[in-house]
Amino acid sequence: AGIVALEKMTARLVEDHRVARLIAEGIARIPGITIPVMPQTNILIFEVGPPWFRGQVPPDGNYAGAFLRHLESKGIQALAIDAAKVRFVTHFDIPGDTVEKTLMAMTSVS
Repeated sequence: AGIVALEKMTARLVEDHRVARLIAEGIARIPGITIPVMPQTNILIFEVGPPWFRGQVPPDGNYAGAFLRHLESKGIQALAIDAAKVRFVTHFDIPGDTVEKTLMAMTSVS
């Protein structure tokens, strides 16, 4: 994927970076989600914690895993880095309504 991005999708990278930044700006306003560093590329890393879960602790203490299961139920994929950190990567396979769809999914705790 990285080689394809650098060799064939360089024009698209600007859009991917913009989408990652828009998602970051939106989720920075969601209680319980912390963005240590605003993204400069199409990779967004953030932490999810107790306020997002409305004070409830996942049975296994794995906030990122529970958060990802919630997102997957909404058709959004991401990767857990550890029990609190999540990694998003935007790329050309992601549809245009990504920002709105992602933010809606992240604000709707089930």
